Amino acid sequence: MSEVIAETTIGKVDFKAGDPCRPRYLDLYEDQGILADPRTQVEPSLQVGSSVSELQVRMELADGADGKVEFTDEDGRPLCRELNDPESRPQIEYDGPSACVLTWSRGSADLATRVFRIYCQRRDKDLTDEERVYGGIFVAVTTSMSVMKSHIPHEHPGPVELRRVVVIGTDPHGRPVYDVFKKHQITQPLHVELAPSFRVREGKSLEFSMVMGIEYACWNGQVQYIQPKGEQPPHLQKNYDPQDPKKYHFHWQTPSRECTPKDPFDCYRGEIVTFHLEPRLEPIASDVVLPESLRRAGFQGWDDYDSALRKINVDPTIIQPPPCDPVYRVCAA
Repeated sequence: MSEVIAETTIGKVDFKAGDPCRPRYLDLYEDQGILADPRTQVEPSLQVGSSVSELQVRMELADGADGKVEFTDEDGRPLCRELNDPESRPQIEYDGPSACVLTWSRGSADLATRVFRIYCQRRDKDLTDEERVYGGIFVAVTTSMSVMKSHIPHEHPGPVELRRVVVIGTDPHGRPVYDVFKKHQITQPLHVELAPSFRVREGKSLEFSMVMGIEYACWNGQVQYIQPKGEQPPHLQKNYDPQDPKKYHFHWQTPSRECTPKDPFDCYRGEIVTFHLEPRLEPIASDVVLPESLRRAGFQGWDDYDSALRKINVDPTIIQPPPCDPVYRVCAA
């Protein structure tokens, strides 16, 4: 398969009450307030297929009442750093005064998930230390993704519920469709898909559930950690009830570190966790016939349907920024 240079746009980004710490993705998420604590955020996360060598992400700031926030300039381009490697300077360029293009390139030693922070500033007053540490747009890019072509029909389940993300089907290219995203999710380039991403500050808690809303499907009860690879991170608790196999509940809680600007080396490092949840077929009695809706979608039988379910990439990401910023050399109070 030849290498692909993919392009996508995340538009109409504004900031709640003009706060650089509270970005909202008006073209992306159905409901910006699906998380209860204002110190937690939903952020864009993009998964790229193995054929993608380069992904260009265009970020557009929205016009309007909350347009008092703009990109922070650094030598004629937006200020951007990689959470995994604060010393690196990602490739990013302006595309007009209120838009920029961030370029992700695949490398031989890439981490599975890389998170880029695009810094923003207020137009009308100086930033606080809190805004210097937590303000801006955080974009995650994950390379763990297989390719499937099965289309599982879906219907929108209704209003988004607090702290809950529902997988409701797949698009014609086999990419998962979630209730929290708008139709933008199925307009991504062929080798790119959206995934839910949650940002939480150190010392704060984050709770959310991943719910399987696909007919005749449930979770298999196991979590595979993509980054970091290996065992479950100590900060993450998961609750899976075999009696309710359509729901997986997660709780993230980390203690606060004592950091000062004088010696904050360890406090410049954040944490990124990406994990894979595998759908599977619910237990089906042998005399149950494959429904007409699935036959029309091209499935030959229950085994065929189960195989398609297991190939769906449901890979949420948790982003915990560090409590100190490596650019401004300050720590949040």
